[in-house]
Amino acid sequence: MDNAEPKAVDDELEGMPLFATRTPQPGEPMSDAMMALQDLLYGDGQSPFEVASNFKRSGNDQFGMGPAHYDDAIQSYTTGISTIDTELAKPASGDKDAKLLSLRSTLLSNRAAVNSKKGNHGRVIEDCSRAVVDDASNAKAWWRIAFAEQTLEHHTKALEWCDRALSALSLPAVASPTPAVSESAAATSAKTQQSNTTSSSSSSSSSKPESVVDQIKALRAKSQTALDASLSLQQKKAAEREQRKRVVENAITQRGIRIGPGIIDTTNVLGKTTDENEKGTAKFDEDTAELCFPCVVVYEEYSQTDIVEEWWESQKVRDILSMVLENRPPWDVRGDYTPDTVDVLCVAEAPAPNTSTSTVGSGKKKWLRLRKDLRLTELLSRKDFYLPGGKVILFVVPTNEVEFKQPFLSSYLSSL
Repeated sequence: MDNAEPKAVDDELEGMPLFATRTPQPGEPMSDAMMALQDLLYGDGQSPFEVASNFKRSGNDQFGMGPAHYDDAIQSYTTGISTIDTELAKPASGDKDAKLLSLRSTLLSNRAAVNSKKGNHGRVIEDCSRAVVDDASNAKAWWRIAFAEQTLEHHTKALEWCDRALSALSLPAVASPTPAVSESAAATSAKTQQSNTTSSSSSSSSSKPESVVDQIKALRAKSQTALDASLSLQQKKAAEREQRKRVVENAITQRGIRIGPGIIDTTNVLGKTTDENEKGTAKFDEDTAELCFPCVVVYEEYSQTDIVEEWWESQKVRDILSMVLENRPPWDVRGDYTPDTVDVLCVAEAPAPNTSTSTVGSGKKKWLRLRKDLRLTELLSRKDFYLPGGKVILFVVPTNEVEFKQPFLSSYLSSL
């Protein structure tokens, strides 16, 4: 080896069990010495419980070696879990199955510990949900699933898992573990004093260390505090939304603006109006005392629409056209749609006789052709104008007489 290349030396040392830095993966070539060790640990002479236990110990060692070996640890735990899955698929045999379930719970919880370090919190939840089914006394599995939910800011779920954990851990302890598991638990306890990282990967599923229960209680308190803060923030935002809504409603009432049924479906472009989506709603600027409304511009000839989220009262029709027709739309095949070559119309409805001026729906519909220098405030003040669905709906057609124009203008109102 005196003249060997460094990589060749590393490869040779990797094949020696004493110097190996990782566990060979399935199908990977191995040295004779490594094959002998693998056969000793995982060969036919070992029971499924012993094989899975060996994979658990390998995983614990790999986890303790740091982030570069996390994937190897996951592979070891996964192989141990698969070994138990295969054995449990066979006819039940009482105590043997109980031992295997307890060990599988530990393997699942340990794999979750690695995934927690990697930030894979969804996998932590998945594995620990299985682990506590296999062994309800696995305190660390309960803690890890609650911690994952809390990390994801699922505070309500974290609280629920903490409560379920404390309830499960208050039940009578399960039967004493087998000596093999007890030895593992003892080894884990020794490692706990040396390294917090290693201890988190090698807990015994059947023990209920008081420190873990305390951690669950602390996590519950933290989740409750976070949930209270979140609810308080939500309540504050809801109160602010309600205040904005009242201000807008008062301004609309003072101006005598009429709101009527919608005439087109805008949810596909504005979204459904919710507490979190106020895009399709009116707004009021207290500094300028102006209202604004969302405006939908309809090009019926080409079945196209544009959205202007805020049309303020002081803005003119021409301002809206400049926003939406500044550049030639790709669908405008003739070049007819420019701010100077279109007419802008909206649907109007005079109040029916003997009805409130605010009532919409009982009067005769008509078209209003809008001047391009018309401000929104002037339009809103007309007695025959109303806002369909609380939005300004503008229909834009070419000024030139085109084939579709007159049939559309004649038939559309009768469809409302």
